[in-house]
Amino acid sequence: MSSADLVAFLRARLYDDERRARALVLDGKPVENPAPRHVLPRVLAEIDRKRDLVSRYEAMAADVLVVTGREAIISEYRRVILPDLALPYAAHPDYQDEWRP
Repeated sequence: MSSADLVAFLRARLYDDERRARALVLDGKPVENPAPRHVLPRVLAEIDRKRDLVSRYEAMAADVLVVTGREAIISEYRRVILPDLALPYAAHPDYQDEWRP
């Protein structure tokens, strides 16, 4: 599995999610549906948290110093966390079956 491809895929999907969530509200007023007013902050917080997880993986993977236990954490991200974050997007045409947990 190419973790760089998976990270790029996740970043693109999170960008799309944020763009779509923000499009539901125009000038602070919900568009067509009143639900987004209270849902939007949670959705945006969730997107930010997922971005933080992806960024943590990238920072650890880019760190060339070998730190005890770091290899296990990077492996766990690569094997479990990143694929789990990508799973909700499995219907997307760019999703690769090899990423499936």
